[in-house]
Amino acid sequence: MLQDQIQNQRGALTFSKVQNYLFRALLFLLPLAIFPFPWDWTERSMSILILVFATVITAIEFLKLIWEGKTNILKSALDVGLFLLLFAMLLSTIFSVDINTSLWGVDARLGGGLVSFLSILLVTISSRTFLETERDLKYVIFSFAAGLLINNILSAISFFGVNIWSFIPIYKSLYLGGVPLIRSAGIHLILNFVNLFLCVSLIGEYFIKKEKVGQLVFAAISGILIIFNIVIFSLSQGLYIVLLSIALLILFSVFLTKKVSLEKGTSKEILIFCLVTALLILIPFSLLQIPTVRENILPENFNLLTEINLGSQISWIVSSSVLVSSFGRAIVGLGIDTFSIAYNLYRPMDVSLLTFNDITFYKAGAEIFTLLTNGGLVWFLIWLFFGYLIGRTFWNDLKQIKLSKDAVNNWRLVVVNMAIVLIYLSSLFVTYSTIILFTLLLLISLKAVIKNLLNKDSDDRYIIKFWTVDLGVRNSTKPYVSNLSILLSVVAVIVFGGLTTFWFSKGIASIYTLKAEAYTTEESLRYQEQDPTEEERAAIVQKLMELRSKSVDYDKNNPLFLRKLSLAYAERLVLEVEAYSELIQKTEGDPETEESDTMLSDIIFWKNNTLELSKKSITAAPYIYANRDVNTSLYMLLIELGISDNEGEVLTSIENALQLNPINYNLHFYRAQVFLVKEDMQSSLESLSNVLTINPYHIPSIVLVANINKEMGDMDMYEAYLKAAKKILEDEGLIELEIYQEIASELNDMSTKRELTGDTTKEPEAIEIPKHEEDDQIDLGLDGLEKDGTQFIE
Repeated sequence: MLQDQIQNQRGALTFSKVQNYLFRALLFLLPLAIFPFPWDWTERSMSILILVFATVITAIEFLKLIWEGKTNILKSALDVGLFLLLFAMLLSTIFSVDINTSLWGVDARLGGGLVSFLSILLVTISSRTFLETERDLKYVIFSFAAGLLINNILSAISFFGVNIWSFIPIYKSLYLGGVPLIRSAGIHLILNFVNLFLCVSLIGEYFIKKEKVGQLVFAAISGILIIFNIVIFSLSQGLYIVLLSIALLILFSVFLTKKVSLEKGTSKEILIFCLVTALLILIPFSLLQIPTVRENILPENFNLLTEINLGSQISWIVSSSVLVSSFGRAIVGLGIDTFSIAYNLYRPMDVSLLTFNDITFYKAGAEIFTLLTNGGLVWFLIWLFFGYLIGRTFWNDLKQIKLSKDAVNNWRLVVVNMAIVLIYLSSLFVTYSTIILFTLLLLISLKAVIKNLLNKDSDDRYIIKFWTVDLGVRNSTKPYVSNLSILLSVVAVIVFGGLTTFWFSKGIASIYTLKAEAYTTEESLRYQEQDPTEEERAAIVQKLMELRSKSVDYDKNNPLFLRKLSLAYAERLVLEVEAYSELIQKTEGDPETEESDTMLSDIIFWKNNTLELSKKSITAAPYIYANRDVNTSLYMLLIELGISDNEGEVLTSIENALQLNPINYNLHFYRAQVFLVKEDMQSSLESLSNVLTINPYHIPSIVLVANINKEMGDMDMYEAYLKAAKKILEDEGLIELEIYQEIASELNDMSTKRELTGDTTKEPEAIEIPKHEEDDQIDLGLDGLEKDGTQFIE
């Protein structure tokens, strides 16, 4: 008590109050921090928010340490597991194939990287220094539940097709209806079950204390929205999450009411409430799994969206391939947040993946596969030990419960334990995101605070002392101590202020990128019916270049922003080449003028800048396939525009990309085309053979093989491959395409010619193409061919 009075006199509580308010703001804003990028909605935005708040809260903690001389951090029985997980991540990052990706996350998304994990660990452990009272605990739970309440309202509105971004100009065109606010149904379900447990905690407190009606009303409203969101977003996925959560709710509510000495009426009320809650989820969830019931309830024009995830079999193939690649990789994995690299390197030649040939999956089908790939056996064993610690501490808490004196905090402790167990076990079914990882570490810290309240200010703490000040009341005979504290405070403010500015700059870069994505979407919709004029195209490209350049200015080493800007420069290059081609036509092939020299200089300028930016993205993250893919696409564009005569550079770019994604058949197809430019028919055929080994349904490759055989004088093979292409198109019901009509016409001409010449030679059979299941999604490589297929025939 005396210590609290001294701290109050010295103003220490002022620091703690500021930290408390900031932490509540973070919890409220986190479920709402969304940047709806087409490639990522939550990882970067939520990570930046956490980094900003973590930096400010840590800065205040450091100032407290300077002026008070020490800080106390509550211990948790799970801290050993957390520090071991941190050790595994550090080890995996040090030996990562791409350290930059492991530090900052794939494509510098932050989420999933070591920097993001450290910020989450830092801010959640720091919270144990300023969450001291039962009131603090309540406000934390309310803040998080309130943010999730708004999230659930917006998600429910989105489910029925209403544009929840319509009031935000740069967001409204990036709307995707039918999905929750954070886009992933699996993550949304886990968050809602955790939130449900927190609401159960609040309602249980009411049953125990018979007071705080406002708390009961808030929890009841939140609970209704939670149940509704769980039911609607589990229509197409999340079966195991729902069953696991309901089992935990029923099991622990029954166990508690039997084991814990509650008043008879209270025990019965809690048991009935938990069972009713479970039934309110289980009954509609079960009914909606029946197709006929679902069809009768949902409107006829309702489109149910399903998130695309890797299956467990493919996830295991990728993970196990890393483990057997080398002894070192089996121990430490490829590196934190490098599953995308492993996926491209080791994905199987599976027909179900043909449609997703150019799509990279950043995570496996479940967190346990993702982190087994990233962290190897070291992480896996530590994760199992962490689970053992969770189970052991939960069991010990249940055995030591004595609700006779502090029923409310014991009830809270059990519910928080349930939520921790749920998140841990969910690693078997879904992948974690920044907000799930934050929630797990937050719950662990809340558990430490609750146990401290139960133990009446336990001495089980980490004590960090600072040597520059006395630990008692300030000694006026040592003025140098105060001066040194002021100096250190100024240095701390400058350092942490600079760090906060650094995080804000990444946020500003993200906003400019978001504006660029929104602008691209708006212009695409605007010109759906008619193509833009040359002046309009130039204006669009100029605007995109400005927005993309701003992104790079504020986040200079972001590989994603660099390659996006290189693609914008490539658009400008196309405009310059088209303008020069028009000039050649006007001057009838003799453009020897000052204007033409300027145009040529501009073409060279944009060509060099385009390639330079692409190479910078590769330097920033050399093992990220997307950077190599864009570089290859740019080289192919230069060949198409006729401004590159260095096929060696193109082939080198393709080979580098193939090292990161060896079964990407588009790369093999590009390689074949380059060999054709070099008039190396045999090498081209070998590359096309690789394409058809991976994807035997790739029409452009089949037709190109036919044409090469025709050039080499083998008319039988020419006809056989054309027949194979024709049969594939017929099987897929694509006989209306121009390319089909041209192939059919060519085959008819050959048959007619054979009849006219009286050729009795047996017609060659079509090249045999392997069968595929009707449900398999295959890629015929026909994007962009609907209007013109002659490029593959002539």
